[in-house]
Order: sequence, then C-alpha cells, then structure tokens
Amino acid sequence: MYFKLRDHIYEVTSSVVRLLCDPWEDTFGMDIDIYAESKDEALDHEMRELRLYHNNGFETGESHYLALKGKKYIWTSKFNELGEEAGFLYVQEHEFVTSGMIEILDVNIETIRMRWTGNADVDWNEEFGSDVPFETEFEAELKHPLYEDHPSIWIDADTVLHIQNPEALFAESERLSALYQSGDSEAMKKWNVTLQLRLELGGTSYDGEAVYCPSVAPCIPRFDGNCPVKLRIKDITRFPLRGRLDFSLALDE
Repeated sequence: MYFKLRDHIYEVTSSVVRLLCDPWEDTFGMDIDIYAESKDEALDHEMRELRLYHNNGFETGESHYLALKGKKYIWTSKFNELGEEAGFLYVQEHEFVTSGMIEILDVNIETIRMRWTGNADVDWNEEFGSDVPFETEFEAELKHPLYEDHPSIWIDADTVLHIQNPEALFAESERLSALYQSGDSEAMKKWNVTLQLRLELGGTSYDGEAVYCPSVAPCIPRFDGNCPVKLRIKDITRFPLRGRLDFSLALDE
C-alpha cells in the first residue's frame, strides 16, 4: 500500500471503506477514508501527514458489494453529474479533489482493494499548489451497515444474515457509548451483547447465537444444524447516524 503526492511517497497508515446501503433502495454507495504519512525529511513537517476521503460518499450503481470488482468511477471536475464530490484532501486544510478515478481492484466480505488517482488542491507552496497529482493503492477494511429497522446483512448473493433482536443490540450499543463517555474502563471490558441470528442460505434457514464482546472480539456465531458457513464477527462499531451500526465480518474456509 502506498500514497504518492506529486513525487513524494507516503505510507498508508490506516484506511476504511463503508458501504452506504439505503435498505429501501436497490443500489448502494460507499465512502472512503485514508490516512498516510511520510518520513521524507525533504518535505516540510506540515506536509508529512495527510488524509484523503469522501465527505458524503458516492453512488456505486450496484446492489451487492461483490459486483464492485473491476468497476471504475471517474470525475473530470470537483463534482460529477449527480453532484457528488470527487473527494477531499486534507494536508493543511480540507481542499477539493479536482478530478480523479477510483478503481475497485478486488473485494470480499472482509476487505476491498482500490486504486485512486487524480489531482487535488493543497495550497501550501509552489510545489504543492493547485491540481497537485496524487495516486494511491490500498487495501481497506470493508464495513457492512446494519439498520435497526432493517437488520440484515448480505454475506454473498445467496446468503443473508438477519439479527433477530436488533432492539437489544442497539440499546446495548447506546449503553456502551455511555460507558465510553464516562470513562468506566472496567465496565467497558465486561460489556457484551447476545445476538440472536438467522442465516438464510439458498432457501435454507439456520438459527444461531453469538456473544459479542469488544474486549475478546472476534466472536464466532454458532448455528443449528449442519450450517456450511463459518462466519466471524470481527467488530461492531457505531455510525454517526442513529439507527445504524457497522459490522466487520470474515468468512473461514
């Protein structure tokens, strides 16, 4: 993974891609967040850390994340025909990406690999002024959304995971947030929630259960019968909007 701003190489230190599924629409969007830093002493100290991101995300035109592989999304200016921004680059200030292309190189339930090239304003000095070229290739954790009033996650084209007790999950997530705000670290370590699950696989349903505790994550759901899917819930995180959580998932062979 790398990030190149003009001729300077940065290391990608963290990256995440969130699917922005509206459960009442046929397609979904995504947002991207990348952090990078450089140890190049030729750079001004203020130029050694940066962030490239989409503020509001963009529409993919696809109804399932597995269909994203090989897709390209192109901006010839700061906004496309849908009014979606090309992105933002933060070095000194939050400046516009003025043109760009995002390519989806590979994707699975756990990660997504992308290449993002383009130009962005930096407005720092003569070298880093307007329309500065950048390119990055990275692999990011893929976050799957779960809505309180639509508590289902597509695992693949034929497999759906349903949370049978979303009210309990969302209530407990609120309690965990309150514990975090209070700084009660001991209570946070003990916090857990039992998920009642149903996995629909090719017309067959498997009921199951998982006890999720962040301090001992990931957790492995146990399903009734001879369920052929071996699923791990790596992480559950709060999303800024109420009524939504983000799941990090993985499949084992």
